[in-house]
Amino acid sequence: MQKPRINRPLLLEAILIALAVAIGYVFLLIPNVEFLTATIFISGYLTGRARGLVIGMVAEFLFSIFNPVGAPALPLLAAQMAGMGLTGLCGGALRPLNWLDRGSTGTALIFGATGWMLTAVYDVLTNLSIGWMMAGDDWSKVRALLIAGLGFSLVHWLGNTLGFALIVPRLLRRMRKIPYLNFPGQPG
Repeated sequence: MQKPRINRPLLLEAILIALAVAIGYVFLLIPNVEFLTATIFISGYLTGRARGLVIGMVAEFLFSIFNPVGAPALPLLAAQMAGMGLTGLCGGALRPLNWLDRGSTGTALIFGATGWMLTAVYDVLTNLSIGWMMAGDDWSKVRALLIAGLGFSLVHWLGNTLGFALIVPRLLRRMRKIPYLNFPGQPG
């Protein structure tokens, strides 16, 4: 009997999707505290642009659809999937730049700015979709809803900026030691 072949990249992708969803649920009930974005970014960093995009979209889809708080409306789900797909894609796109070796301050600034940007894009996409669902084509109401949610967004941006600056580079440096992951500049 032949031993079945294991598609290792596909297996890693599935494990990272499951990890992202699980981490999302762990912090679900703490307002504006989440590590789903960082987990998807790291997943893209580990697997590349295309797989990062898929991981981000599938993980967000599963997290949102099976959310115990309730599944989102379709426009919001599409915005969430687009935002997290972009997060995974950016993680994969930034890997070849090897920002982990730029010194701790430079790395923290680069990763922090990346976390802020990705979180801001995600929040704008999701808040616009909610505003559009609630106010329709009345853009003055949409703008008022965006302004009303700005406090929550600022806390979200700050949390992810700090998480990306302080935690993500440390995790990636430790993951460098895993031979299967083939980091840039990694021996053997």
